[in-house]
Amino acid sequence: MSNARSVRPRNLRAVVVTAVAGAVLAAGAVTVPGSPFAISGAASPEASGGQPVTVLAGAAGSAKAKKKAACPEAGQTYYKFGRATTKWLPTNVRSDWARPGLTINYTTSKAGSVTAQMTATASAEAGVIFAKASVSLGVSVGTQWTKTDQWSYQATVPKKVNGKKVKKARLVMFHEAKKFTTTKKVHATAQGGGCTVRTVWKRSFVAPVKKNSNTWGLQYQYK
Repeated sequence: MSNARSVRPRNLRAVVVTAVAGAVLAAGAVTVPGSPFAISGAASPEASGGQPVTVLAGAAGSAKAKKKAACPEAGQTYYKFGRATTKWLPTNVRSDWARPGLTINYTTSKAGSVTAQMTATASAEAGVIFAKASVSLGVSVGTQWTKTDQWSYQATVPKKVNGKKVKKARLVMFHEAKKFTTTKKVHATAQGGGCTVRTVWKRSFVAPVKKNSNTWGLQYQYK
């Protein structure tokens, strides 16, 4: 009788590893023949102790694909206002023309008015812009100022102004206004997800103040 013992062959065991995207890319995997989900990588059967490693491609792909977060404020707009400077806009209260050397005595009862200066593209939003600008600038402004009153002033027309010979001049009432820049911005979803801010337009405005703030001056025509 022979003393030789029969050796039972070892059964190879398949170890299925489900990994997150970062771990899969770092460790790699062994291609197992016949496995439709295997991903070839840097590891070998010898490196894994003779145990073939299979990684499901579907699990790695789903872990890798992350939905980009949308900005919850996307589409919401707001305005930013620059520093305001004072301007004086000519109103419709004005005298007739007079020659140099004459004194103009002007009195009238009428509705004085002046309108804001802006671009046509921004005029549709003027009401909202001026309401917000009034808060930001600390002074109430609007699209128009109008006041009915009796206006009276006098002045003498000079012969020269800044070295220029005057042909004629007239009295004009000017109303206080504020000149400022407005930038319209909108919240949007960034390319990689999350929020970003984009500029829609930037415009200049000259808006009359709502209070009764006026001054008089001469408008000239030169020779």
